Amino acid sequence: MLHIAKANLDALRAKKYTGRGIVVGCGEDGSLLQICWMTGRSPPSRNRLYARDGGRLFTKTRDGSPMSDPNIFYDAMDERDYVYVVSNGNQTKTVLDLRNGMHNFYAVMNTRQHEDEKYRTSRITGVWSLEDGLNCVAAIAQLRMNPWLKQDTHEACDRVVHRYEAIGHGVGYCVTTYQGDNMEPSRFYGEPYLLPLMGEPVFVMETLWETLDPDTRLGIAIKRIDPLSGKSEIWFRNS
Repeated sequence: MLHIAKANLDALRAKKYTGRGIVVGCGEDGSLLQICWMTGRSPPSRNRLYARDGGRLFTKTRDGSPMSDPNIFYDAMDERDYVYVVSNGNQTKTVLDLRNGMHNFYAVMNTRQHEDEKYRTSRITGVWSLEDGLNCVAAIAQLRMNPWLKQDTHEACDRVVHRYEAIGHGVGYCVTTYQGDNMEPSRFYGEPYLLPLMGEPVFVMETLWETLDPDTRLGIAIKRIDPLSGKSEIWFRNS
């Protein structure tokens, strides 16, 4: 499986614009990892960076001005009661507020849909749950616009949830908002794909950072979670 993950990393390096991305996986030492990144093209999107407050990672403006678009102001990572969420939008708070165990993750996602801006950007969400002690469970959800059907004045939404009862050491599952094939974004409709997560967290973060297009990348972060204690640590960088 590692050779597949490395091939996917090479493919990611060739992509021009992936939008926002998340990864849920395991380090080589068995620690639980979550990664997120953001890229941007328009001035409002590029006026963003990551900041941290304990186990919470959030976006804010670089120049301190108010954000006019609520879709780009959100908690990218947060945690509560041994549940750890990474996402590209304000659904991070929804998962932590409405969850009732990992088995309810799909029901929580059913209360949300894709973003309502011009491109109808997908909402992507990843979770690690330690609620059952050593039985660590991961999940990734994609809320994306259905390409075929409209319901009244609102687009229909595809809600796809992938649940992982085990993930190998040194790899993680990635999903992005866009395919990344050109600068006019096309929605990502594939399944989460494997990426290598070899080395210490900062090395993993820097490796992924170097795969992102330098003209559009804005920030990247990685959270390491100890599966025994539940303690977490975040590293991040901005362009």
